Amino acid sequence: MFRIHWKTLVIAASTLLSPHMAQAVDSDLGRHRQFEIASILRSTQQRAAVSPALNPLMSTQRFLRQVSLQRGVFLVAKRHIKDPRFKQTVILITGHDSWGSIGLVVNRPSEVPVAKLLPEWAELVDADAHVYYGGPVEIDLVRFLIKSSRPLDIGNRVLEDVYMVASKPMFETFIRNHNSNKVMHTYIGYAGWAVGQLEHEVDRGDWYIVKGDAKMLFDSDPETLWKQFIRSLSGSWVHYQH
Repeated sequence: MFRIHWKTLVIAASTLLSPHMAQAVDSDLGRHRQFEIASILRSTQQRAAVSPALNPLMSTQRFLRQVSLQRGVFLVAKRHIKDPRFKQTVILITGHDSWGSIGLVVNRPSEVPVAKLLPEWAELVDADAHVYYGGPVEIDLVRFLIKSSRPLDIGNRVLEDVYMVASKPMFETFIRNHNSNKVMHTYIGYAGWAVGQLEHEVDRGDWYIVKGDAKMLFDSDPETLWKQFIRSLSGSWVHYQH
């Protein structure tokens, strides 16, 4: 597991989940202009087709579709990425617009139980659930990805059956009405790119773009997810440019 000392997260948790967090999410990128914007950016978006032979969760129809950079896709780090913040990561893009892009690293579970990070809800959360490291930006913020087969009136829909929640009232509503057709992951921090920066990285060849999928997100082993993707993508990724 990705190692984060539990005391660090518990200290950070003291500032989490304020009623203003929902507004903070909307302005995350606006407040983080420290990201370097590449001087020369091409607006060209890359599209790709990919072999489905990753594991039994990946169906042919699902992964033969062409995808472009948008909310609800997975970014899969290519082998040459050495930055420890993104090396061997799979990132779910949760926002992509004129402000830039944000996402959550979905394959770095920590050793910290959610119940220890959020002790006030220890009796409500799954005792076996662990906090995920969502990215290097603002690790004092928490987000939740919730899988629900029924439409939810809380949070923002990221992809089919998956919603992102980032406020205490919304999260509390969910866990107090939790039932068997919902699943939750908890993330500390996120990944962020200024406008045009992620497009530049994709164009440079740093990332594969794969259609997002709820089953892959919640039913796959996060420890092996990147390797599963790379094993197939390395030999079968085809790029199209316009």
